[in-house]
Amino acid sequence: MKLLVALLLIGTPGLAQAQAFRPSMPMAPAFNPERWFDGAVNYNRSGDTPTMRAQKLRRALALRDEAAVLLAQDGGTLSDHNRAYVKRKALNILDGSR
Repeated sequence: MKLLVALLLIGTPGLAQAQAFRPSMPMAPAFNPERWFDGAVNYNRSGDTPTMRAQKLRRALALRDEAAVLLAQDGGTLSDHNRAYVKRKALNILDGSR
């Protein structure tokens, strides 16, 4: 019995210390991205603003209409010259240059 009491007395400070250093509730990490992003992540990696995207869309629609006119003039198949022209303009729209 004395041995049991001695073991309890020896082990009690360690248990008390372990309880003191254990957090009472789970701790969140220090960096919580939800705090800043609030779920609204910008997936637009190109850096285009809504105005820039609208301008690109207008240019693409104008090119589509222009390509339809060229296609009708060429009899249903674009000539090599017109195909290169449409491709160059499309790449300029995608690239962002004018």
